Amino acid sequence: MNTVKEAINTFLGRKPSGPKVRYGVVAAGWISQSSFMPGVGQTSNSVLTVLISDDAEKRDKLGKEYNLKSYSYDQFSQALEDGHCDAFYIATPNNQHRQFAVQALEKGFYKLVLYHICLSYRLLGYHVLLEKPMEVTEENCEAILAAQKKTGAKLMIAYRLHHEPGTLDVIDRVRKGDFGDLRIFSSVFTQLVKPENHRAKQDKYLFKQKNIFIEKMTVRINIFQQRH
Repeated sequence: MNTVKEAINTFLGRKPSGPKVRYGVVAAGWISQSSFMPGVGQTSNSVLTVLISDDAEKRDKLGKEYNLKSYSYDQFSQALEDGHCDAFYIATPNNQHRQFAVQALEKGFYKLVLYHICLSYRLLGYHVLLEKPMEVTEENCEAILAAQKKTGAKLMIAYRLHHEPGTLDVIDRVRKGDFGDLRIFSSVFTQLVKPENHRAKQDKYLFKQKNIFIEKMTVRINIFQQRH
């Protein structure tokens, strides 16, 4: 069975992975270099293997520092074919998320799975950890979700607050009913940014906080914004 699996994945350009998830990083900007790439080294279940960047200097520098296979944006399809990673962390400008996420999620390789009592191979795309926000339009977000459904690969938005201890504690207490029957949720978010910065539009951030903590259907929303 392993011989068949190896033959199929070899035909598709897929290299066998070990116990760790092999990540490819798409875009070598600030958040990739300051947070994700050094952060992977602090985990026990992940490793960096691929870098996709249109900056030749960054490809050379980071490729040597982390011992990575490096590709330009135009070579992304080749990176998918080469199969040197299992998942992609995508941190391009927001309006380019769909471009790379859809390709990765839809690019198939075959994986041995147990279905009831039978072993079979099924098509699975590359897993994607997508930097927030998901995209800039609802249409693009829907396209990414549709691509994920085609192969069943994992798709996650890199939003840290979901997993912080304080957030998890509040969610647990809400579910236990420690605060009673919640009817109103109030949230305040402040940040020093220029008016043209997309972060200056705080409405979606405040509503997202409500959705994290309270799972009830929202009936009415009142949002007030003040700039100084």
